[in-house]
Amino acid sequence: MTARTRLPGGAAETRGRATRTALLDAAEQLFAERGYAGASLRAITEAAAANLGAVNYHFGSKEGLLWAVISRRVSPVNRERLRLLAECRRAADGGPPDVEAVLRAFVTPVFALRAGGGVNSFVRLAGRMYSEPLPQLPKLHARLFGEVTGLFLDALSEALPGLSRKELWWQLQLVIGTFLHPLLAGPRLAEFTERMCLLDDMDAVADRMIRFAAGGLRAAQAREGAGRARGDGVRKR
Repeated sequence: MTARTRLPGGAAETRGRATRTALLDAAEQLFAERGYAGASLRAITEAAAANLGAVNYHFGSKEGLLWAVISRRVSPVNRERLRLLAECRRAADGGPPDVEAVLRAFVTPVFALRAGGGVNSFVRLAGRMYSEPLPQLPKLHARLFGEVTGLFLDALSEALPGLSRKELWWQLQLVIGTFLHPLLAGPRLAEFTERMCLLDDMDAVADRMIRFAAGGLRAAQAREGAGRARGDGVRKR
């Protein structure tokens, strides 16, 4: 490249960021439509108007690209979750946090992601990740959610004394399943329920989900407490 055609440093950086973003957008859409295995790097780079070498340059590999696609959406959600959890603990002033407040900190950033728009392909991708074989999923899940999940389990353990860690873990998985359903089903829920389920107010959907989940957690706490009171322990699952 001659001095006359060489891009200035700032322009090169801007072009690099634009290429990286285009690759992330294209990969997110194609991974959602075709699955990880079905979306070739050639198809992704063609959709992004980039060359094959750009994937290796920016992400190192196809797996690195998948990680970046997921992390781009999930990392801000996790940061907001931790911020809200810290607020929840401050409000408790040294006492046990409120169950609903902990659940709200966990759930509402995800609903905000859906309500913000522009991430429909990522929502579809999240559904694909759990519905088709993906060997990378356990490692990705541990990196993205391991620490955050542990902190929320700690908070719920304080809010619901006596509830075993194992039962808390299962309850949290059910909470995740509960909020994934309206996110993934989207407008079809309204069709299935003859317009009784409207998703235009995601705050109201989150409120319903939090009440439902809190009731389930308290019921599990009462069940384990009753088992201990009878002296027969909690049946292992």
